[in-house]
This record gives sequence, structure tokens and C-alpha cells, in this order.
Amino acid sequence: MKKLIILSLIFLSGCSFKGLFYPTQTEPDMPPSDGIVCTEDYDPVCAKVQVQCIKAPCNPVLETFSNRCFAKLNSNVIGLVGGKCEIALKDACKDDRDCKLPMDYAIRSNCPYQAKCLDRQCVVVCPLF
Repeated sequence: MKKLIILSLIFLSGCSFKGLFYPTQTEPDMPPSDGIVCTEDYDPVCAKVQVQCIKAPCNPVLETFSNRCFAKLNSNVIGLVGGKCEIALKDACKDDRDCKLPMDYAIRSNCPYQAKCLDRQCVVVCPLF
């Protein structure tokens, strides 16, 4: 039994834990932080992001971020609402009351979909994912 414990300790001492406890800015999946630290909590938000393109028109796109902090790190975010992005509707809006949930989303059982107003455009979001 002692040999097994000693061998386990020797094996574990050779493992690399780089980035597990002290992530570095050189890791490719980490955005530049400008001193802002975001938690890895999953509380998705749907954001409208202005894309950088070569040829106009450059319409904004919907993008789901894991939480508000990560969305705010992106300087191209125009606005955001809580929930995972599903689709953008063609309806214009001033607030959430102007947006109507399409029937095919209203009858789906995998999520309590909601229609929300995001930067004067109705979007369908899933608040649970």
C-alpha cells in the first residue's frame, strides 16, 4: 500500500498544472483583460455585436457570452439581454412589451423562451442556458 501511495505522489508531481490555478495572459483562449477579471460562472447573455468588415453594409450579429462580464470585455458589444441567443426577429421595438414570441418557440418544452428588445430589435432568448 505504501508503494502505491509513493508511486502516485511521484506520478502526480510530474503533472503540469499550468493555468489550472494561475491562468496567464499567454493562453490562447483568454481574452485581453485590461485588468478586469471575470469569473467562469455560466449565466449566459445575448449580445448584439458590431462586426468589423471590409465591405459595407456590416450588420451587427447576435452572440451568446457565458456571462455579462465577458460580454463587457468585448468593445464591439452594442447591447445585451439575459439569456442564450436563439434568433433575431424582424420586429422593431422600444422595450420588451413590443416583442411577441413566435408560436413555434412558445410551444417548445426544452426552454421557457422569451422575446426581448435588444438595441431596438426583438430577439428570442433562452434564459435557462
